[in-house]
Amino acid sequence: MSSSKQVVEKAFDCFNTGDIEGLTALCTENTRWEVVGSAPWCGVHTGKQAVANDFFGKLATYLECTGLEVPHIIESAVGDWVSCPNMTYKAKVVSGSGQDKGIEVPMCTIWQLKAGKVSKYWNYCSVNVVVDALKKAGSM
Repeated sequence: MSSSKQVVEKAFDCFNTGDIEGLTALCTENTRWEVVGSAPWCGVHTGKQAVANDFFGKLATYLECTGLEVPHIIESAVGDWVSCPNMTYKAKVVSGSGQDKGIEVPMCTIWQLKAGKVSKYWNYCSVNVVVDALKKAGSM
């Protein structure tokens, strides 16, 4: 069985390659993803389908990921919790005027796993950076 850290590393690999089906396969059926903020994809998403459609689907409507820097993946001593502080999400606005040159969003994620699958995920980012870029591009 993979360690919790390896599951999170695989999830990031799937995200970076756009393999949302592969990413949600790493989740429990009733996985709960909480994304803090006021952007259209923020909120609580429960279940694989909601994560795929309401989080990743909406995110892709507004932003194209150009890179994700994950300098630290820290697994708890008990192995069920993983935190990823000091991350940077790099993206381009894909809707609106298209004039945005790209954004870099500082963020942190926390993952809880059960039986080797993601059961809960929390995403804390500087959502004001994203909202400001979307407003500038005419997307919000």
